Amino acid sequence: MKLQLNRLCLAWRSIALSAAIALPLLPAEAAAPPELDREPVAGENLPYQPGDGETMQVNPPAFRWLPAGGDAVRYRLQVAADPEFSQLAYQARNLRWRIEVPSEPLKPGKWFWRYGVEQPEGVRWSRTRAFSIAPDAAAFPYPEPGWAGRIPAARPRLFVPPGVLAELRRRAQEGDLKPQADRLVREVHKFSGEEIIAEPPFLGKDRWGALYATIFRTTRPPMDKMERAALAYLLTGDEACGREARRRLLTFFGWDPKGSTNLFHNDEPAMWMMMRGVRAYDWIYPICTPEERRAVETVMLERGRDLFRYLTERRFDNRPYESHAGRMVGFLGEAAISLAPEHPEAKEWLDYAVRIYYGAYPCWGGEDGGWNEGTHYWVSYMDFILNFVVALRNATGVDLGRKPFFRNTPYYLYYSSPPFTRRQVFGDGYAAINMRWYGGMMYNFALLNRDPRLKYYAEAAGFKPGLTLLNLFAGKDDFQAEPPSELPTSRLFADVGLAALRNTLTDGDNHIGMKFRSSPFGAVSHGHRDQNTFAIEAFGEPLAIATGYYNYYASPHHSNYTRATRAKCGITYDGGKGQVNGWKATGRITFFEDTPDFTLLSAEAAPAYGGALTRAARQIIFLKAAGVFVIHDILAAPEAHSYEYWLHALDEMKIDTARNTVTITRPKAILNTRFLLPASPFFRQTDRFDPPVGEQKRDYMVDNYHLTAATAPAKEAVFLTVLAVTKPGAEPPESELLESPAARCAAVTLPDGRRYLAGFARQGAEQSDAPLFVRKLPRTGD
Repeated sequence: MKLQLNRLCLAWRSIALSAAIALPLLPAEAAAPPELDREPVAGENLPYQPGDGETMQVNPPAFRWLPAGGDAVRYRLQVAADPEFSQLAYQARNLRWRIEVPSEPLKPGKWFWRYGVEQPEGVRWSRTRAFSIAPDAAAFPYPEPGWAGRIPAARPRLFVPPGVLAELRRRAQEGDLKPQADRLVREVHKFSGEEIIAEPPFLGKDRWGALYATIFRTTRPPMDKMERAALAYLLTGDEACGREARRRLLTFFGWDPKGSTNLFHNDEPAMWMMMRGVRAYDWIYPICTPEERRAVETVMLERGRDLFRYLTERRFDNRPYESHAGRMVGFLGEAAISLAPEHPEAKEWLDYAVRIYYGAYPCWGGEDGGWNEGTHYWVSYMDFILNFVVALRNATGVDLGRKPFFRNTPYYLYYSSPPFTRRQVFGDGYAAINMRWYGGMMYNFALLNRDPRLKYYAEAAGFKPGLTLLNLFAGKDDFQAEPPSELPTSRLFADVGLAALRNTLTDGDNHIGMKFRSSPFGAVSHGHRDQNTFAIEAFGEPLAIATGYYNYYASPHHSNYTRATRAKCGITYDGGKGQVNGWKATGRITFFEDTPDFTLLSAEAAPAYGGALTRAARQIIFLKAAGVFVIHDILAAPEAHSYEYWLHALDEMKIDTARNTVTITRPKAILNTRFLLPASPFFRQTDRFDPPVGEQKRDYMVDNYHLTAATAPAKEAVFLTVLAVTKPGAEPPESELLESPAARCAAVTLPDGRRYLAGFARQGAEQSDAPLFVRKLPRTGD
């Protein structure tokens, strides 16, 4: 299962068909003046862009502002070289949406912008905001007017560039695609004629989440087969495959668009039907009768209007923080490409979708390519996103792939989960990584960006190209893979507060790595209450892990354990009390430095504890050649607490209370953790989840081991730990505590005599950060 229930959906979906969408909309316009320059609400509004004083790395920038009234409000935008706006470089009038992008780049340098509301007596202007365009900013102008008119009149319109179909069929019938195309045809023939699932029931009040999950798990596969059958027909012209695709298309688009699969009642089958259905219809169009075409297009238009209405009523252009709605943008865009030549309203849908991609997407990351929802959801959503990017480019020539986010985001996966890693850490999804799935998405990005390093990842992950839309249409596979030898081995994705600390990106047998999260997004959507937590993996073995399972969203186990701080390698207090939910439960990586020999990191997560703690700093020094992580935690609170340091493992951990050590042993790797501070922690280990997985438990959802090292009650506490990775049979390093009035250090001595001093400045609890330092000492005996 790639995607599951999103809690945000629970806030708005109606239970009965008669209930309309329950989203809070701004009141209809009265005589009230427009509300200009209001402050963004965290978790609701995107910030103004460009921000005052911001230097933009994209040229021209997407200008973005907050709604200033009801839906009838129309806006004006001005961009000028002077704050008096006497030297206008760009002006746009009668704007409906809160995103505008010029079709020509601006000159590098300083600029000024403002937005206004059109009123009978004149324009009411916002305050002026200054910004700069960097000299090396990436050019990414909006397409020239009339670009949607380039959609081909002939079908297919989706994914297949004009004039390519004949060559594609030749390859499938007698060329390089024939073995896979033949297998696809056999696959379709095998399921042809099978009974198709009936229209699902309405959702009720009882067991809402479980029923919702059951419906999308049972409706997705038969809709997937609709697209597979249509693709087989597209590639081969096999009439039996075409008939099977048509049978499924007429069945699903025969379901009542105002019934149980209406978007505002149950979004999953509504979205999936459109995603799979608009493609299938486009590809089998020649074998549909005029009556069938009218019937399908009537329902498709109605469901497309629902998507457009949903996005515009929630003002997604400035309120994009809902996971499922982020899928709808691409589905709406593909529907628009398929329908626009015959239905002019679809051109408005398409312009809206493209505008969102320019100025509001993705809301879960930034230009550096990070993704706050975790790698499982990254792979899923990149599939949705890139399909629209490729379909739009091949139909119109508009290339959203030039956006810097799409160039950088594959490296979020590269550093989060190199091709030799085995476990997904942060965010919802499977615990175990499906490396072929990850490799497939990196192959798609390799084609899109023509990036040899991404192709290297795909090959290292064991991926073999197949008959998927992106494999076929994202780009040409006419270049060789290259390892990422020149890239730093550690990297910070500051926009989402994710750091990957690694000693290699290519040598899995000798890899040692840590993932660390301290995010400005808080604990929302598919993120967890895991600020300042880490996971360690080495030599292909998960060592210190994140625990808990995603049986379905908001299940008792998922809500009360999996998302909890005590399920991660983090800090709790007083028996497992941890971080809170919400947008204000934030963390922040305050310092990051990477060199060939070590990586330094500092982070602060006190806001995530909802006021219970005033300081929750975690500082890490990674000695790459030694395979050692030194972690320094500084904790403070208004009241005395017992603070708990958590470690989790797949197997039972060995505790040595005399030496204050904890050992995690796997077949190919060992993690030795020594507590230098506190001097005598209280150790406790269990092998039970609380609460257990319960409903919809799978075989792989086994219990793990969970350990705490706790302090005596106090207002302030410090943990200083040395976590050393070794291979079986190797001696772990020795470590000792060295303290002075100015610093707190771990002296680390390796079995071969190499010595390091990993230090942290001793500063007061009021400090938001403290310097870190590393010293290489003379070898023992020198």
